[in-house]
Amino acid sequence: MKKVMLAVGVLAILIIGLLAFMMINVNSLVKNGVEIAGQEVLGVAVTVESVDISFFSGSGEIRNLKIANPRGYESPYAIEIDQLVLALNAASLTSDVVHIEHILIDAPKITWEGNPVRNNLKDLQQNANDYAPAGEKSSTDTAASEASGPTVQIDELTISNAELGVFIPLLDQPLNLIVPVVQLTDLGKDESTSPAEVINEIFVALNKSIIPLIKANNTGANQQLIEAGKELGNKLKNLFR
Repeated sequence: MKKVMLAVGVLAILIIGLLAFMMINVNSLVKNGVEIAGQEVLGVAVTVESVDISFFSGSGEIRNLKIANPRGYESPYAIEIDQLVLALNAASLTSDVVHIEHILIDAPKITWEGNPVRNNLKDLQQNANDYAPAGEKSSTDTAASEASGPTVQIDELTISNAELGVFIPLLDQPLNLIVPVVQLTDLGKDESTSPAEVINEIFVALNKSIIPLIKANNTGANQQLIEAGKELGNKLKNLFR
């Protein structure tokens, strides 16, 4: 009987210790998870200034999240998010499935560089897509560890009032547009969905919203290109006078 009581006591202490650890470290767990997983999946630096999440309610925010541009692009960042509001099951951070109930991203700054065939957002999407099946294709210990890592489930994600800066060669000023609301549900509903697959889905949705928007404003872009070309031609003429 004493042994049983001792075992129960030890178990209770472990549970209390785990809860205390989660309460104290939930913000650092989320910050490190976003930065480390983001960089591994996207292949670029992902930084977070701060995280403030209540362990009891699971609600909180992530401040100043920045996703760098891939190499070869001029702008330092592809996406800048001043504030990301979310609600999650904090206890799931140490489980096999990290469960996020909802994410709201309002007024992020998105930079688009390139063309419909090759651009910075499409490169990031491709990086995530390439990373997602890596664990399944390799039998190395590292890949196996990645494949068996925690999965992610997001019930609802909304991106609203996104400020889009479109950088086109020869233009002194970018096109400034507002992206229509992007809303995704049941991301990672399949229990085997990896973080990379979820991130890939998000970038696919962004690109599907942004490309038609740029095409709809293509008349203005073409006019700016024509004017830039004329200005360049005039400068060249002046050089040979």
